[in-house]
Amino acid sequence: MADALFALVVEDRQEDFDLIAMELRRSGFISRCLRVETEAEYVAQLQANPDIILADYSLPGFDALWALKLMQDTGLDIPFIVLTGVVSEETVVECMKRGAADYLLKDRLVRLRPAVGRALQERELRQQKRLTESAFMECSNRFQSLAETTKVIPWEFDLETWRFTYVGPQAMNLTGYPVEEWYREGFWEEHVHPEDKDALLRLRGSLDASPRDYDFECRLRSASGPTIFLQCVVKTLTNGNRTRVSRGLMVDITELKRVQRSLARHAEALSASNAELQQFAYAASHDLQEPLRMVSFYTQLLAKRYKGKLDADADEFIGYALEGSTRMSELIKHLLEYSRVGARKAEFAPTDCEAIFRESLENLQVAVGESGAIVTHDPLPVINCDPLQLGQVLQNLLGNALKFRNGKAPQIHVSAEEKQADWLFSVKDNGIGIEAQYFDTIFLIFQQLHARDRYEGSGVGLAMCKKIVERHRGRIWVESEPGEGATFYFTIPRDNPNGE
Repeated sequence: MADALFALVVEDRQEDFDLIAMELRRSGFISRCLRVETEAEYVAQLQANPDIILADYSLPGFDALWALKLMQDTGLDIPFIVLTGVVSEETVVECMKRGAADYLLKDRLVRLRPAVGRALQERELRQQKRLTESAFMECSNRFQSLAETTKVIPWEFDLETWRFTYVGPQAMNLTGYPVEEWYREGFWEEHVHPEDKDALLRLRGSLDASPRDYDFECRLRSASGPTIFLQCVVKTLTNGNRTRVSRGLMVDITELKRVQRSLARHAEALSASNAELQQFAYAASHDLQEPLRMVSFYTQLLAKRYKGKLDADADEFIGYALEGSTRMSELIKHLLEYSRVGARKAEFAPTDCEAIFRESLENLQVAVGESGAIVTHDPLPVINCDPLQLGQVLQNLLGNALKFRNGKAPQIHVSAEEKQADWLFSVKDNGIGIEAQYFDTIFLIFQQLHARDRYEGSGVGLAMCKKIVERHRGRIWVESEPGEGATFYFTIPRDNPNGE
């Protein structure tokens, strides 16, 4: 059964209206029919937006052609079918020319059903077309607005005539050349940088007729003089005329190039500065060793030769000098080790962390024995890293866990957990812990939280751990509460083929 519809019937005879309504119901339309016979009634009912209008051709003081015009003037799209008892060819032509959907004789209402069905279907097709055109226009306007507010030029280039056949209007804003200028023969050769002329020539010379994607950079001299850098994304294809063309986008990357050059200069300057600092730290600490050894030697000689022969103050002062020279020697040694972390060449290799853990523990066996520490670990993986430096990290963290204990035997646990992009290592202890305000401070070189007479150290170990982990493109941090121990975490990327 057909869909329900509201039919507005313009008819001055009740019996004709009844026949029309009966034929609609017989045809299967669940319809609501309303009869009007004056212009005022008709105009009022148009506001209800009927589904179809069936109009007698001629009424007293009112006719179908005038009714059709009134409906069209409102902007409504309502199928309009003319009904009459008599007809001439000229009348039919005039009605159809004015926009009527169909013309029927009243004594042939059997044709009403297909006429109504066809008229409704044609209206639906018109509505769909309008919706499609509206959506297309909206999409086109959106694209045009987007293109005009970005530094992107859509374009098409004929590889046979060697001329642009389309260039987006934003080309004028970006390059200063009017769009018409782009269409001129020889525009590309005249304005492209001499070293980049081959960019399009390579597309022209390709023998492959199938669509292909290309991506290249070129430089274009702007109308005002400065060079514009363009990133071109291109597809070559054959159009309907069997002409080979290139279509794509030109993106203005001039600012990006400027930033890249600036970053490259800064990176080069930073690299040179780092190299100089590393060389200075190495040379300074190395050159300080010799005079320091001289001071230490003669201070020890003084202590040996004159201890007890001078007064108590002299013995105390000599002791301070010996202690200071020994500490200075340790600081210089650690500074040397710290400066070598960044200078070390990339020597990453598959490394068994179990072996690194055992070696670190062996190096600390005296401290482990003296403290009665219990050191456990989960299975440790094989990762790509610098084995020597990873050993330094583990040994430093284990050494700190042994050193900063709170009077009871240290309990230390080492683990490694595989994450999506990294290996997460942790070293957990039951020591004295760290206050949250010092979580970042402890990783700075020569930063110590405790007096030297309580906990020995130079304040270099954790700074070195941080530098090594960052060289491996990882990060290191601590979680702790005072008196509750500490857990140091560090990550090593799973995909870590080279050192920084």
